[in-house]
Amino acid sequence: GQASQITLSFTDVVLDGTEQVTGEGTVTSGEFTGATVVLVWVYPVLNPLQCASPAGVTTQTGTLTAQITSLL
Repeated sequence: GQASQITLSFTDVVLDGTEQVTGEGTVTSGEFTGATVVLVWVYPVLNPLQCASPAGVTTQTGTLTAQITSLL
């Protein structure tokens, strides 16, 4: 199969019981080299106190939306 490398910068916002992590950047090698990439993860925050525990949050389940915009 095809593979591509991407470089991303991330933002992380928690609001009203939902965490949204957004990664934005470009494809640096592979099939879509030079294309713009936006990845958005959305997670429910089931137990906010877990963030302050010594172990922190060790797993999350949510949705991922990926968008690759080609230069062509």
